[in-house]
Amino acid sequence: PQALARGAGAGTVVVGSVYRLGDSLQLQAQIVDGRTGDVLTALDPVRGAARDPLPAIDALRQRALGALAGRLDP
Repeated sequence: PQALARGAGAGTVVVGSVYRLGDSLQLQAQIVDGRTGDVLTALDPVRGAARDPLPAIDALRQRALGALAGRLDP
């Protein structure tokens, strides 16, 4: 995450993973301090259908935006 943050000129990055679980996907993400690599927030995982992942992606996006908004404007 630190190299990604440096390359993008970002102080905070969102990193994540996608896991295939049968016919489902599980999406996990963390908000990370780009300078130190410390995890600032670990988002609850989201599960959705592999054949239609957009609702799960949107749910994770909303969680990430909410967490970032709370950190940037408490």
